[in-house]
Amino acid sequence: MKMRGLTVVTAAVFAFCSLCSAFAAETSEELMREVVAAYGGADALNAIQQLELDSAGYSIARYQSRTTHEPYDRLPIRSFGAIDYENDRGVWENISTWPGELNMGTRSIVNGDESATLNTILRTYNDGAMMSLDYIKRSTAFWLTPLLVREMMENADEVTLGEQKEFRNIAYDTLRYRDRYTVYVNPKTRLINVISSTEGGMWDHTIDEDQRVEVIRFYDAYVKTHGVWFPTRYNQFVDGVATQDRGIYSLKINQPIDRYLQVPDGFETADTSGYGGEGWDIAVREAGDGLYVTGNGEIHVLFVEFDDYFIALEAGNFPSHAVNTLEAMKPYMNGKPLKYIVPTHHHDDHAWAVHGYTRLGAKILTTPDKEGFLRKLLNRTYGEHGPVEDAEFEFIEGNRLHISDSTNTFDVFVWPDSPHSENMIIGYHPGSESIFTGDFYLGWGVPEGSGVRQGANYSTRELDRWIKERQRAREMDGVENYIAVHGRPYTRAEMEEMLSIERTIFSLPNNEAWPTATWPDRYGLHDDTAQNPRRSKMYMGN
Repeated sequence: MKMRGLTVVTAAVFAFCSLCSAFAAETSEELMREVVAAYGGADALNAIQQLELDSAGYSIARYQSRTTHEPYDRLPIRSFGAIDYENDRGVWENISTWPGELNMGTRSIVNGDESATLNTILRTYNDGAMMSLDYIKRSTAFWLTPLLVREMMENADEVTLGEQKEFRNIAYDTLRYRDRYTVYVNPKTRLINVISSTEGGMWDHTIDEDQRVEVIRFYDAYVKTHGVWFPTRYNQFVDGVATQDRGIYSLKINQPIDRYLQVPDGFETADTSGYGGEGWDIAVREAGDGLYVTGNGEIHVLFVEFDDYFIALEAGNFPSHAVNTLEAMKPYMNGKPLKYIVPTHHHDDHAWAVHGYTRLGAKILTTPDKEGFLRKLLNRTYGEHGPVEDAEFEFIEGNRLHISDSTNTFDVFVWPDSPHSENMIIGYHPGSESIFTGDFYLGWGVPEGSGVRQGANYSTRELDRWIKERQRAREMDGVENYIAVHGRPYTRAEMEEMLSIERTIFSLPNNEAWPTATWPDRYGLHDDTAQNPRRSKMYMGN
């Protein structure tokens, strides 16, 4: 990797012997002094008042099925950060291609009363920053280790000496930070090569919330600029499986960042009207006879009316979302109760609201294997509400639950080996020929009427295959409407167009809010997952 005006040195060959200790440091203070000196000294570290970085690489998509599928899909992702430490201002932007489209372009601007959140695809903005400055600083510190070293200097009472550890056949001295992170100090360079931590609670959607995994962050290809050494290569592993591979392609120190702290010309105020908009207000629309979609710009819930009750699919967001959703639905329910809440899958960001729905009287309808996970969520405390101890469960036996009365007909399907999660629940409404899915990201961030930017990703193609299997088995009729938990609904015509296009990053437009060369030309990033959708595990070795 070459960066203009910077010297690139890998940790394996970087010789910094004048700072090397012949023996392991005996105290955390001694080792911290060596680390600070290796990075360029306290004065050089403290002199960093403005910083701008441009990072690009791959996220290894997990689409988590714990027992049925390996991780796959290497998804191009780009991040940009600019921080003014002196004046407590900053910017963080992510762009990615999660569903095979340029689907996520979000910039948070933290700048006092002028803070805003941009949707750089729709070219709209909301007042207020989605990310806090503390979050931006922390994200930057875990990519650029000298900033973490500076933070450790400022919090010396939370730094202790750790045990010597071996990684990739190299013996490292270590520091423990905040009793959570183990920082591996290279024996020759005294720079940081590894930070390890033990994390719990659905890290990367790969585990149950009571399990814990080892997270390894690996840093290499150090460069020196403004008298400080910075890593320009970052890898992340979860229990030995690669989840991120990123490079730092541009790094500017103590340059003004004011041009990033304002909403660019041509951006309009975002629609915050609720369903189909980008705001937080809850709204309801009728999607068919006795079929309602309620939600906001982040998450949608499907309500189905029957003679004497309603059922609802999707239990995402916080438990308070259940209260707000039911309040919005009251005018449409004619006094009928919500009998069942049906989480689409077992990830906590799609099931946590059961805590609210069950307190309001709904039974949980799910597959038998999800009971343990859901009870763990119910045993949590939320705000003033303690654990829900009297929740009632009913279980779906087999892969299809057919519900029909004089008001409506509805099918609750179970997809045992869906790409995203085993035993994914999908709803089908024959009357409107509508299907309801969770986390297939069919329409996230794609403006109405703009057309499909790219071809369908693997999980969307698998969804289409699964639907056709159900149709051949005469379990499902036509599907004309695709309603998603996230993003706008799609029509069959749009789905067919998306399926007809081979997925390729070359069709990505430049981000107009942040003009650059195309990703392939500048970063060498290519979405090569179309013909190789299920990648094998990538282990980091011993």
